[in-house]
Amino acid sequence: LMFVYLTLHLLSTSLFQLLSRNLINKGVHKKMITTSWVIGLGVGGLVVFLIRYAPKGEVSDQLSNIPTNNWYWILLAIISFVALMLVNGTAVKHLDANTFSLLMNFRLILAPIVGIIIFSETVNQFRYLGGFAILVAIAIIAIATKRRYDNIGIFWGLMAAVALTAISSIEKHIIKATPVETYMAIGFTFGAIIVTTINLKNIKQLKELLNTQMLLLATSRFFSAYFFVKSLSVGEYSLVSFISSSSIIIIAFMSYFLLKEKENLKPKIISTMITVLGIYIIYLAG
Repeated sequence: LMFVYLTLHLLSTSLFQLLSRNLINKGVHKKMITTSWVIGLGVGGLVVFLIRYAPKGEVSDQLSNIPTNNWYWILLAIISFVALMLVNGTAVKHLDANTFSLLMNFRLILAPIVGIIIFSETVNQFRYLGGFAILVAIAIIAIATKRRYDNIGIFWGLMAAVALTAISSIEKHIIKATPVETYMAIGFTFGAIIVTTINLKNIKQLKELLNTQMLLLATSRFFSAYFFVKSLSVGEYSLVSFISSSSIIIIAFMSYFLLKEKENLKPKIISTMITVLGIYIIYLAG
C-alpha cells in the first residue's frame, strides 16, 4: 500500500513542479503560484475530510477525539506549513525545475537523522552510503549553478528541503493518533488561509487563479501532499522520504523535453545519475 501511495505522490509531485515552473516562465508571479498551491491544499483537505466523515455524521466526533497533546503539534504543523509554502515559492522563483528538485534532495541527508532521533528507526550503513551519494549530487549541481544563481537560489532550495523535513516529521508524529484526513482539514485549511492572506493584496486577485492551468496546479499540489502523508501513515519516515525523492528522475526528463531547460545540462545529467544510484542503494538497504 505504501508503494501505491508513493507512486501517486511521485506523479502528482512531478506534475505540480513542472506546472509551477512553466507558469513562472510565462510571467506568472511566484505569489500567485504559492497561493494556488495553498488553496489547493486547503480546499482539498476539507473535501477529503468531509467525503470520509460527513456521510456517517462523524465530523464533530473526529474533531473532539483529537488528543490534547496533538493540538499543539497541529499548531506547530500550521506554522511549518506556512514557512514551507513561502520558502518553496521563493526557491521556485530562483531555480529551474530540475535544479530545485536536486537541491530538495538535501532532505535525504536529514531524513535518517530525524528517523533515528525522533522515531527510533533503524538505519543501516547502506542508507548512509546512498545519502552520501545524494550529497555529492547536490554539491555538483550547487557548484555548477553557483555563478548563475549567485547563491540565492541554492540557499532557498536548501531551506525548502529543511522546511519539508520539519513539517513531514511533525506530520508523522500527528498521524500516529489522528487520521490523515482530520489533520489535513485543520492544518492545511488554516495554513492556507494564513498564506493566502499574506500573498494576496485584494480579493480581486483570486480571479487570476480561476483558469485551467492554475486549477490543475492546485489539484496536483494537493494530491502530492495527500499521498505523501498517506505514505507516512503506513511506512517508515526515512524510507518514505528516500523514495519520494525519486521524482527527480521524472522532473529531469520532463523539464528537458517540455520546458526546454537545457542550462547546465551536463552537471544535471551527472547529478541525476548519481542521485538515482543513491536512491537505488537506499532501496536495496530496505
